Amino acid sequence: MSYNTAWKLKHKIMQVVLEREQSMVLAGRIEIDDVYLSGEKSGKRGRGSENKVPFIAVVQASAEGHPQYLQLRRVRAFTLKEIERYAQRSVAPGSTVYSDGLACFKAFDARNCLHSSIVTGSGRASAQHPAFK
Repeated sequence: MSYNTAWKLKHKIMQVVLEREQSMVLAGRIEIDDVYLSGEKSGKRGRGSENKVPFIAVVQASAEGHPQYLQLRRVRAFTLKEIERYAQRSVAPGSTVYSDGLACFKAFDARNCLHSSIVTGSGRASAQHPAFK
């Protein structure tokens, strides 16, 4: 197979995966967190840095807590309006949503989801919280 054929096939497969995921609606137990993507750059650190790309990581888990599906979605900012837009498109009403308590995740309340905030703090110890095992 030539390079051009392989490249075209790869991009067609990526397009099919993208279209399938765009229409997927998560349901049941949903875990969500805010994430930033960036390299090391000078300037402001943390939330609000112009050097970082905000996105959300959303996992649908089984009743036993095993991950089933993952969605990574870029957002403009972590605002109530932006998360509401995501919830309307991608989360089924009646789902149970677990988050870290960031204010924008209250948007799931408007979607008739049961929203449970688990405030763990930060650092390595917070990742060891029993709710996320």
